[in-house]
Amino acid sequence: MGQAPPKTDKKEKDQAAAKKAAKKAAKFAAKQAKLKQNPAAAQSTKKPAKGAKAGAPALPPYEDKTPPGEKKILQPLDQPHFQAYSPPAVEAAWGYRTLWVPGCDHAGISTQSVVEKMLWKTKRTTRVEIGREEFTDIV
Repeated sequence: MGQAPPKTDKKEKDQAAAKKAAKKAAKFAAKQAKLKQNPAAAQSTKKPAKGAKAGAPALPPYEDKTPPGEKKILQPLDQPHFQAYSPPAVEAAWGYRTLWVPGCDHAGISTQSVVEKMLWKTKRTTRVEIGREEFTDIV
């Protein structure tokens, strides 16, 4: 029978963890000191907030003008909600009350699957190999 690997002392592990924590704290303190000396550098490292695209106007809230219990009234497709394809607006138009979580709809998942298969058949490559930006351009 083989021998068990030698056990390392708990004391050695604790010392290594303490050394790692001290190194991390020193690095953080150095970064804080640098930011205090140059506050303009702190602002330049912040990423812009996520949200609507820069030039796109904000959509007003969708209002369903059909009274409760009545048949749905067809609305013109030139309204901004229908031009921008707002899933909550579309679902409301069909009378559904659902929680819409971006990126988790079945249509998106099946589209991704179809595009991945097409990529493999035509170019013998995967979405991971081409990268996110190029893959979204293809989709």
